[in-house]
Amino acid sequence: MNKAYQYSCTLLKLERLKQNKGQKEVCYGICVPSYLSKIERNQVTPDSHILKQLFERLDIEFYCEESFMEYYNELIESYFEQMSYHLEKSAYKELQSADKKLSYSPLAIDWLIIQAYEDNKESLKQLSQCLDSMNNKQRAYYYMALPLKKEEEKEIIDLYIQAFNILNNSYSLVKLILAYYRISQYDKVHEYVDKCISLALEEGNTWALGFCYRMVGTVYACLHIEDLMLPAYQRAIHLLQNTYWKEELSEIHYNMGATYLQSGNYSLALKYLNMVTWENDFLLYHKKALAYIRSEKMDVAEEFINAMKNWIKDNEKKGNTIEVEKIMLEEALYECKEDYLDDPNFINIMETLMDRLKSERHKGYVLFYKSILKKAYCRQRKYKKALELFS
Repeated sequence: MNKAYQYSCTLLKLERLKQNKGQKEVCYGICVPSYLSKIERNQVTPDSHILKQLFERLDIEFYCEESFMEYYNELIESYFEQMSYHLEKSAYKELQSADKKLSYSPLAIDWLIIQAYEDNKESLKQLSQCLDSMNNKQRAYYYMALPLKKEEEKEIIDLYIQAFNILNNSYSLVKLILAYYRISQYDKVHEYVDKCISLALEEGNTWALGFCYRMVGTVYACLHIEDLMLPAYQRAIHLLQNTYWKEELSEIHYNMGATYLQSGNYSLALKYLNMVTWENDFLLYHKKALAYIRSEKMDVAEEFINAMKNWIKDNEKKGNTIEVEKIMLEEALYECKEDYLDDPNFINIMETLMDRLKSERHKGYVLFYKSILKKAYCRQRKYKKALELFS
């Protein structure tokens, strides 16, 4: 059966049942009930004219005219191209204006997939029940729209790999690389980055190339390997600096600043952190506060500590979960005190923070705090614990 019409036939049945109408009532004068039964069970591909009449009997207009199909199918292809090349999704605006028409057409599944990419969670639920009605390309894009949930990491990543095997493009690898990065499998990030670079060069996908070098730099930033981080980030900056995506440079500058902060080069840390254009961002306030605290510029650090406090208050009012940020603020306030490394309470706070970061954030957060915790352990003669940190 034609896959494009398979979902439409299922939709016909759902709409008939919703309106509490029998098969005879719906098909009278159009086809025999046994034929409608076969249509609803996807055993035959009905003529588009018959399908249109059956929907009309339910007071629903079914759009399947050739001109409609050609025009909107082209727009759908444009949407996926714009998404893959990270361009402005102008096609989406026009598709959105035809929401009802697309929802009752052979293009309904494509439209549901697009809505899933535009953060419509209801669309994902509907799509999960339509796998049998999808062609391979639709199934691949559906897999990539699935969020990476902690309890389903392996299963979801396997689906991302299936999506790449179907599409074989750089965009499908971007999704896979991000997944491996989020679960801290940096060896897999490197493995797939090389493939992604090769495909991006073939496709002429500048954004994907920039993404690859940015991810390599970010992995080295998480591991605090400055000598390898810098050239990767410089490649990404050169690719993105005069493009539509120059806003993404802030993430690079932030990661470079955080890496230099961790290694003790506070002037370079502040140089890059001051290039970040994010507004009202807790992590940026946090890194600037620590850079000024460790540079012994407490008067300037106070400005960013207050900004962290205000951010926490604002997010508490919104009902957001911010327990990790509260502990990060508490740790920063301890660093403002003299001889904080000698205080047993500082170790207690650090151990609580590390436990939360291990379960709730990616590995880069944990690595950022390891050196300061090691100093506290050594200062308080907990040498065994210091060694265990890096075992």
